[in-house]
Amino acid sequence: MDGQTMAANSPMAAAKRSFEKWDPTTNEPMKTVASNQNLGEVLPRCSSPCFGDAEAFPEVNVEASSGNESDETPSNKRVFVRGTGKYYETVAEATREANDGDEIVLSSGMYYETEDVTISKAVTISAANEGELKASVRIVFSAECGAVFESTGIKIQDLAFLQLRAWTKEPKSKDATKFQGCVRVRNSDATFQGCSFSSESAPAIVVAGSSNPTFAKCSVQGCKKVAILCQGRSKPTFEENTIQNNMGFAISVLEESTAIFRSNVISNTVKCAVICGGASAPLFDSNVISDGTQGGFWIQGHSKCVLKNNVIRNNHKAALQISDNSEPHIENNEILDGDGGGIVVHGEAKGVYIGNKLSGSVRAGIGVMDDACPLFIGNSMLSNQGGGAVMAGRSAPIFIGNKLLGNGFVGLGVKEHATPLLQDNEIIGNVGYGVLLQGKSRTEVQSCTIENNRRAGLCACEHAALRATGCKIQASTEAQQRAGLLMHDESKAVMERCTVAGHKTGNVVMQDHSAGSFSDNELVSGAIGLKMHAGATATLRRNTVRDSKECNILLLNQAQLRASHNTISGARGAGVRAIQSAVCSLSYNTVADNGDAGVRVEDAGSVELRSNRVSGNGTDGVYISNSRTKLKANVIFGNREVGLAIRGAGHPALVGNTVVAGQAEGAHSLDADVGVELGGSSGNTVQASSRAFAAFSSKAALLHSNMLLKSREQCSAAVTRGLDLLDAAQPKTMRVLFEMPDGRTALGEGPTVSRTKKTPTEGKGC
Repeated sequence: MDGQTMAANSPMAAAKRSFEKWDPTTNEPMKTVASNQNLGEVLPRCSSPCFGDAEAFPEVNVEASSGNESDETPSNKRVFVRGTGKYYETVAEATREANDGDEIVLSSGMYYETEDVTISKAVTISAANEGELKASVRIVFSAECGAVFESTGIKIQDLAFLQLRAWTKEPKSKDATKFQGCVRVRNSDATFQGCSFSSESAPAIVVAGSSNPTFAKCSVQGCKKVAILCQGRSKPTFEENTIQNNMGFAISVLEESTAIFRSNVISNTVKCAVICGGASAPLFDSNVISDGTQGGFWIQGHSKCVLKNNVIRNNHKAALQISDNSEPHIENNEILDGDGGGIVVHGEAKGVYIGNKLSGSVRAGIGVMDDACPLFIGNSMLSNQGGGAVMAGRSAPIFIGNKLLGNGFVGLGVKEHATPLLQDNEIIGNVGYGVLLQGKSRTEVQSCTIENNRRAGLCACEHAALRATGCKIQASTEAQQRAGLLMHDESKAVMERCTVAGHKTGNVVMQDHSAGSFSDNELVSGAIGLKMHAGATATLRRNTVRDSKECNILLLNQAQLRASHNTISGARGAGVRAIQSAVCSLSYNTVADNGDAGVRVEDAGSVELRSNRVSGNGTDGVYISNSRTKLKANVIFGNREVGLAIRGAGHPALVGNTVVAGQAEGAHSLDADVGVELGGSSGNTVQASSRAFAAFSSKAALLHSNMLLKSREQCSAAVTRGLDLLDAAQPKTMRVLFEMPDGRTALGEGPTVSRTKKTPTEGKGC
């Protein structure tokens, strides 16, 4: 509903039409009602969409409760005070004459007051009983006056309060400090039951000072400005009220007010439904807030607003906007179906957000910007079109135990200089990325489950930095989550103790000079365990990379890998494959039981293998072609074909290796092309075969203590000795240098590395 329609249908408009006659040349009323004039003489039948349809002055039937009433009611006096037994013409006159404990009863009709009605006594003011119904009573104030409540023990029942706009553009009073409003409660505990409020010139209800009034089952609507204003140190209670169709804020809570709003319906507000500022700390519990043109809540200043168990839906901008230095507590709310975002936190705001459900927003469920640092615990962000949560600026939010499911574009996005901490979250089934990192953001991801997102589980690009610890990142089907970790540009990542499994493109895919450090992870059952290209660099320590459908580790196009103490096994293709000028350094790894070669290097820049165990692979143990090669103290045995194959020309350096022939019939231990010069090799123990003999036939090679073994027993003993040397050579406790996302380094003690000895069985590998 637009503003003009709301204004035309407001109760104020209906009231004004009932007694105003306008001069079209001056746009002013031609006739006004004197305070001592019987309104029945000038008022027609009054119809209001808010207050119903009634005769202006039906027959008075005041229920008697004492013996003091007059036998006859004056025709122009309709306000009865039971304590005095008298009728009065105006409400103001009756309240002046009443005493504490009196009851003031109003007959049906409209009461036009041109001065403040101040109630400073403990009285009850109510509509008269007319048969089985309450009288329809409307108290109408001019623009600069209203009802003022300044006493304890006041009770107001079943009355309608209306305040008109000023007759001219400028108000008569120039005093900006005047306490304005249709109904003003100041240092009072007044109770309002079943009443209606509306104003065209000021707030309909103002609660100030140390007041603690109660408004129950009332209606506040059709206001041109703020409908309800709570300020000072007031603590009013609003319960089961309807607050709707207002042009300004429906509720404004300022200064140090601790107002309580419970089980109200707040809807169709042209501005934001609720604004909380100053040092206020109101409570909103179990309300329904909907259809705010400028949003649901705006919490600013130093407010510590508390929102619990509310339904906030279908607002046209952010359902909750948290700004400045505010610190709200937002718990167990449903934030649904908004045209804007769900919760937006910016400025230097903080706050705690627990157990909320945010779904169906056109934008992100949660947005955090500027220098905000909120804490989100146990929230659900479901099916929001702009993403589950998005962070920017220099914000530093913390997300613990949240669910981000089925959101558009991204489950959780981080950009600019944001530094979030994500812990124990479930990020599942989002249309784009699970977690997308951009800009110069630095993100810590701990113990999160990231599954079945459409593109990648984790994606880092530009200059973003990521540290992932103890996460489960997997795709249940090939159609979901193509990559576990995808790195672009010059992004950096540290990944520790994570399980990354089942991805179609690769469990970890690095490109564009990205850099990563990976330790104690499991990269399992993807197309490729680790894929690196376009100048990417990585360090692998103590990882298990296994059961890949193509190869476990693939290096392309100047990628650089340094891997130590890893287990690389069970791939359908090669254990490690390096091509296109890649640089590969492997030390203290176990490369076993892969379908193709254990290590296959072709046209690479260089390869260095030191103290690795290479066994049980489906073709060659190590295959090297046209690459700078250095092999030292490796144990290569039990592979199906050639133990060590060296192709093309070159000068490989082979030092202290143990190489045993493959299991296939006629397999050789070492097979080198004619152009390969092994003159610099020394201390190698190689099973004798015709090609091995040919490779070491030169006098230079034989002079460097290389040994050719003939018997199986000699080969078995050599392998056992070589494995023992591997154990002795590597440190029992490794000191590992970890690179932090922000560029700092941390030196820590790693776990003790152990190995179960496996001696080749008789007849295999010898």
